[in-house]
Amino acid sequence: MTLLNKNKNIIIGTAQLGENYGRANYNDNFSMKDRIAFLNFTYKNGFLDYDTAYAYQSSHEIIGKWIHKENIKPNIYTKLPLLNSSSKDQILSIFTTSLQQLKLENIEGLFLHNPRDWLNNNTRYFADYIIKNKLVNYFGLSIYSENDIHIDENIKIIQTPGNIFNQEIFYSNKLNEFNLNNGEIHIRSVFIQGLLLMQPEKIPQKLDILKKPLYYIRNFANELNIDIKSLAILCVKKLMPNAKIVIGLDNITQAKNLLNIENDTISNTDIEEIIRFGRKNYNKLWDPRNW
Repeated sequence: MTLLNKNKNIIIGTAQLGENYGRANYNDNFSMKDRIAFLNFTYKNGFLDYDTAYAYQSSHEIIGKWIHKENIKPNIYTKLPLLNSSSKDQILSIFTTSLQQLKLENIEGLFLHNPRDWLNNNTRYFADYIIKNKLVNYFGLSIYSENDIHIDENIKIIQTPGNIFNQEIFYSNKLNEFNLNNGEIHIRSVFIQGLLLMQPEKIPQKLDILKKPLYYIRNFANELNIDIKSLAILCVKKLMPNAKIVIGLDNITQAKNLLNIENDTISNTDIEEIIRFGRKNYNKLWDPRNW
């Protein structure tokens, strides 16, 4: 398979490959052939990193069929489910199942879906084992706030939500120190699970308070003649330049749009204005956990 330019800072999120994930994703009509074609398109166009999870229903199996069919080795990042007090053998069994589903002997990165599971001695033993045996290149945490960050020599990657309206994590001293010490950061929920992309009039009534700032952002993007997705990505890049950004996609049209917006630029003054506006309009409802 011939590869074009490498989009090193974008990770393709695959949650909706096997289920409807987020407010604006409805993919029930996509066949397995469509999903494989989508994955091939992204890979051929230089998107080599893919984010998935044990909990994303059939996502692992779909990716595994793609990898087996095309005989390729993309960089796969996945997540363990909630572990609680699982034993060492139970945790290893879950991870082994993931590798089998993905048709891989090792993967690029593995996250704990629940960072509190790091407090379990069995989890730390497991992490040490898979790193020493080169079953993963990087181990880390999927977090929601600075309080979820644990500093340890085995923790090399952290994934966190962050966007125009949910900026708190970008100013975390702990996260920025992690980054300065060569830790890798992945930013997810850049589009707020699709909410940022919805027409404001289609937003559920319980989120009415968010409509006014969403109208403003949409109008600002129109005035700049820039796609609102570009605006969202550029703001995140400005707030945390070295981070990789997880963008959830499930079809070729979305992937083509992402290729088109990758070259968009706006002035530093405009980006800073949007960032100030987003910070000023913080609301707990920008966090999908509160929906």
